[in-house]
Parts: sequence; C-alpha cells; structure tokens
Amino acid sequence: MIQGIAILGLNGCGKSTLAHALSKQTGYYEMDVEDYYFPEQRDSRRQALDIQESGSRTKNVQMDSLVNLPYSVSRTKSDVETLLNKDIESHPYFILSGVTMNWGEAILSHIDIAFWIKAPLEERLKRIQAREKKRFGTRVLEGGDMFVQQREFHKTVKMRNEKVVEDSVKKLHCPVIVLDIHINRSK
Repeated sequence: MIQGIAILGLNGCGKSTLAHALSKQTGYYEMDVEDYYFPEQRDSRRQALDIQESGSRTKNVQMDSLVNLPYSVSRTKSDVETLLNKDIESHPYFILSGVTMNWGEAILSHIDIAFWIKAPLEERLKRIQAREKKRFGTRVLEGGDMFVQQREFHKTVKMRNEKVVEDSVKKLHCPVIVLDIHINRSK
C-alpha cells in the first residue's frame, strides 16, 4: 500500500492544489514544504485552496492584518527537514508537495510514488498572480507593501529551470508519473 506520495514541480504548476485536494479525498496528511519554511502562511494558503476548490470567484483571503511582511522570514533547510521527518513519523500516510524533493534519505525512503507536474511558464505566472491577488489583495499591486517582494519572486520563477526538478526526481527511489499540462486556450 502506498504511504508516502510526493508532488513536485515548478512554482505555479498546481502541486499545492493537487496535494490539497488529494489529501482531502484520501485522508492522507498534507505536507506542503512552503508551510514548513513559512509557517505563518499555512492557514491563508489552505483557505485560498479551499475557496478555489469550492469554485468561488468572489471571496478573497487577505492577510492585511499581518505585522510582518509575508514570506520575509524563513526557517533553515535543516530545520524544515527535521520538522518533515517528525511529521512523517507521526503521519505515515502523507502527501509531500514542493518544488523539489532535495531531502535526505530519511525522507526520500518513505516516498512510494511521485507526481511531477509540468506547466508552461506563462500559465504558471498567471496562476501565481491570481493566487497572490486572492490572498493578499492590493498589497501585491504597485504601491502595496508586497509589490517589490512579489516582483522579485516573479523574476525568480522566470529564471528557475525545470532541470532543478529533473535533478531532484533522479534522487527518488519510486515510480514517478509525469503530468505534463499544456493548456490550449484557443479551444
């Protein structure tokens, strides 16, 4: 029986959305790497995914009350890996989602199947912008306190190469299913 599921891919490909939906359907413990690096974002990320899943186009999840700039203080990779290991021990049936699976053998040995989601850059950027606007509202628009931060993040997304995911996939000891999403909007 499959216990550990990994879902990986570049930012905006849909890995968090798939992991969240699959977790709700299976009862597997949801472990999004972003939540471990930025724990203060976990609730707003999940709320946004729940709203997206329900099909609501009007309700926004906005974090205007946060004192600190979201995503400005990160845990170290070592701290994140320690926390992931603890959660895997506590929740043997889990779904781990992240850009890569560049973790130690203690984590990788628990992954029984992986899904690598690929999506075109233009589509990923559209998804990221929609997600940011839904979660943070005017804060991500020009003049908002998150505008510069998000502009820099978009640059990172544009520069990040699929090879980082490919190299990560090579470290896995399980079947990897590639979900290559090419959306044709002209149909």
